[in-house]
Amino acid sequence: RRRMTSTTDITDRLAHWLRRHIQDADQVRIEGLDRVTFGHSAEMMLMTVVTTRDDRECSRDVVVRMRPKPPALLEPYDLDRQFTI
Repeated sequence: RRRMTSTTDITDRLAHWLRRHIQDADQVRIEGLDRVTFGHSAEMMLMTVVTTRDDRECSRDVVVRMRPKPPALLEPYDLDRQFTI
């Protein structure tokens, strides 16, 4: 797995991933990517996801948490459980 380092690389890869998962969007772009510098168990980023469908834009502010490489500080690492809590 390639390590993502530059903001452009992260933005491009996330937008590509989101295009595959947001079925009804004609276009997807990431704005305002900001890495959160506190916390140790996962890399976190704040961003706005902008989708376009039929020439109408919709934006949503999101937090992205990325699973750390094993061995992680808090194993087993369960993102679904963390989201629920």
